[in-house]
Amino acid sequence: MLYIRGAMKTDASALNQTSAPDQRSRNRLVIGLMSFVSGTVIHFTGKFLTNYDGPLAIRIALVLGPWALVGVLAVFCRGLYQADELEVLINREALAFAFYGALIGLFVLNQLQSAGFVADFAWTTKRLIGSLVLLMVAGTFWSKRRYR
Repeated sequence: MLYIRGAMKTDASALNQTSAPDQRSRNRLVIGLMSFVSGTVIHFTGKFLTNYDGPLAIRIALVLGPWALVGVLAVFCRGLYQADELEVLINREALAFAFYGALIGLFVLNQLQSAGFVADFAWTTKRLIGSLVLLMVAGTFWSKRRYR
């Protein structure tokens, strides 16, 4: 053990360990990859279910199975990574940006369709999710530039 001014103890093996910011980045990467895999499983399960005419119990299990994976991921992520106050604030601002951006965008689109400037089209689930994801990413970048 090394003693520095008698108040702080430092173990020599602790000096060789990975620093906390590197570990946080690695944990975020692992969580991101696990989330991507979960989303991919949910997507392909949905594609499979569109053409599957099996028993109701199996269809329910196929719907709930990937979401159980998401639940396990959520529980695992809480132990692996905790966001600090700044990250929580950035995420809240990004979510607010995405919500209000989508709301205002839908109002503007409705007015443009009513006036005949834009052709009428139906909002599919994929279009809504895609636009909300893009707005969330834009809100995250907008919010992060403020705190750099």
